[in-house]
Amino acid sequence: MQATACTITLIQQRSSVTCVPDGLNATFGCIGDTSSSARVWVAHGCRGRFLCNGVHTPCGYVHSGLQQRQTCTCGTAANTSAPAEHGRAGWVSGPSDRSRRVGHVASALAIKAWTVGAGRPPQSAREAAVLDRPCSGDLTTIGNNAHVQPALTLVSGDGVRRFSPMFSVFLHGHGFMLLENREPAEVALLQAVHASLSATVLISSEKLHQPHRSKHLLPLDTLLTSSSSNATDDAARQAVSSLRGLQSLFFVAFHLLLPTPDYDAHGQLDSKTDYLQKVLEVATLYGVMDNLNRPGSTFQNPHWDYPNWDSGWLVIDVPLSDVRPGGGPIEIWPGTQHLRYDQTFVHSQQILRIREAEPRQYSKCFPEILSIAQLWPSALLHSSLGDMVVRNPSTWHRGTPNSLASPRHMLSFIFRRRRQHAVKKPV
Repeated sequence: MQATACTITLIQQRSSVTCVPDGLNATFGCIGDTSSSARVWVAHGCRGRFLCNGVHTPCGYVHSGLQQRQTCTCGTAANTSAPAEHGRAGWVSGPSDRSRRVGHVASALAIKAWTVGAGRPPQSAREAAVLDRPCSGDLTTIGNNAHVQPALTLVSGDGVRRFSPMFSVFLHGHGFMLLENREPAEVALLQAVHASLSATVLISSEKLHQPHRSKHLLPLDTLLTSSSSNATDDAARQAVSSLRGLQSLFFVAFHLLLPTPDYDAHGQLDSKTDYLQKVLEVATLYGVMDNLNRPGSTFQNPHWDYPNWDSGWLVIDVPLSDVRPGGGPIEIWPGTQHLRYDQTFVHSQQILRIREAEPRQYSKCFPEILSIAQLWPSALLHSSLGDMVVRNPSTWHRGTPNSLASPRHMLSFIFRRRRQHAVKKPV
């Protein structure tokens, strides 16, 4: 028996753009049938609350620069009552997308219902914005992996590694990209590094406020000095020195950190060029660390590493083994690097006073950030050995649980463009 097609009705429009249900100019609809696989789709700025197969489903998010089609999973049949608004009554109301604020009306009292629990309401604006403890509640409801990731690869059809202009466009628009790279020599190099890091702690382990996670800072001088591997017999330091061989990574970083990529002269990777030295001409390598996610870890809070006014940063994450579902993949909220904090948060000043990344990840909870992350489509980045997760560190992201038996090692290379090479804003 063939399933009946899904049905959808607009309950409340929450965008300045008119939501159109039918015809060539339709801006919303549904995909699938009456089963649990049905999804709402919205496009061209349409946002609102919909009745999908009889279930209340919010879909769409505030971002004037992302006009591509978005999808949201319809709720389950058991959840047929209208969901609590969590302070979103004023969401995307206003004259224009660029100037509107995500209006958490009575935000402290409304948002606390699902982030704080049944305890007393926050007593101040600061407490409403920043809770001095990790987020409670079911963090699995934050993030939906609804963002579709296009396949980007460094190796072209003729087997040559090339930098495509699409890489810069995609990173600017989405704030991240998963770049496939299966260069045999580099894969073998990473396997050797993985074996070495699994057997030793290189420098100090930065203890975090979350169990089963740690950050191990690698000896940067060993990486930056080409003769370091000859100066010591330490196997771990030799392994770090060998990271100079990740020419694909430094090749990509060089192009992304140039004010204007030079496609004619350097668009194709030249095996005779030292791309680590090339990237150090235009940027500073601030650090390389091993982000260790051990079995038993839990969700981080959605956060950014650097605020988006602190520009010029670039992070490239390299997995030292395949990262599959349940193995602690990073989750990212595409486009959030463009958000205006003062137009997004009711309590922006209180949130921004805590600038370090660590409290946002582990020891403090930001109800407004969680509320927005629940609405915004996210992407889980499952990667393979040799791949690169290239990201703007202002893009919201979080670590996810490792429910497998083995620790997950992920190297993070942190670059910042030198000021003399800063991208000039258009006049």
